[in-house]
Amino acid sequence: MWVIETLEELEQENTDELSCLYASVGHLLLEAGEGLVHLFTMQMGNDAELPPVLPYKLAEIDMQGFVKSIQKKQTRLQQEFSE
Repeated sequence: MWVIETLEELEQENTDELSCLYASVGHLLLEAGEGLVHLFTMQMGNDAELPPVLPYKLAEIDMQGFVKSIQKKQTRLQQEFSE
């Protein structure tokens, strides 16, 4: 509730501060994403290809590409899921 009330106050009082807050949160999220990509490449190697997980990326690949992507991860998936 405190966050909602504070944002509502900022919307009413000072849009410059609200814009700054949104920009800061956006920057924080971008840095977190970059950090996750960095961790992934350290773990999997620099030549590792990130799997398509965003809806528009999944829609772009054909069934053959999807199956190949799943097959690359088959061992890991079998550890987590049943057939």
